[in-house]
Amino acid sequence: MATSSVRGKSDPLNEDLTKAILGQIREDELIAMCSDVVNIPSPTGEELEMGRYLRTALEAAGLTVTCQEVEPGRANVLGLWEGAGNGKSLMFNGHMDTSNTGREEFLTGIGYKPKAIIKNGFIYGLGIYNMKGALVCYTQAIKALQRAGVKLEGDLLVAAVVGEIEKTQWSDEFVGKEFRGYGVGTHHLVSHGVLPDMCILGEPTDLQLVLGHYGTVWVRLSVHGHYVH
Repeated sequence: MATSSVRGKSDPLNEDLTKAILGQIREDELIAMCSDVVNIPSPTGEELEMGRYLRTALEAAGLTVTCQEVEPGRANVLGLWEGAGNGKSLMFNGHMDTSNTGREEFLTGIGYKPKAIIKNGFIYGLGIYNMKGALVCYTQAIKALQRAGVKLEGDLLVAAVVGEIEKTQWSDEFVGKEFRGYGVGTHHLVSHGVLPDMCILGEPTDLQLVLGHYGTVWVRLSVHGHYVH
């Protein structure tokens, strides 16, 4: 096993250590965890069971885990792998909620249901790419690093947050926790003391690096008058 540390620019990660880390990735564990998280329904407002699963998984990976209650029944899960204190802190952030509930009758494809299906080398299921798969990759990468004997100079955090999907309160119709998205979990995270030096989000970007996202504003316009074409 390699016992080198992850180092900075003056002493880059060497090829032998890279191979040692990659050699500790266990495909069967990765596939099993992907299937587990897909099989746990977690639409916006219903992330509790997903959070419980991830807390157990991160604790099993040796991280110190805390939970932040955003509101009753909804909590961010934060795992910490403490470094030696000589480097910057890095957070991997990912949301637990899914764009759909899985109960929509008009969405019938295998990728729209909270039931994992492995077909032709791919994993299908609600939320696997946006973005439960990233949360799995964070966890499995940490396990590979630890198996390879890597020691970190700075802290590494994994944040599984609630309420990222683009849903917000509107009038008397769209209210309740299922409409408290738009980054409510991450906003709570950083406004309650979790402020790493750097953050990476494993959102689907066709494997391209994206340095930031544009904000959005949702507007509903209502007008009165005669309907004409």
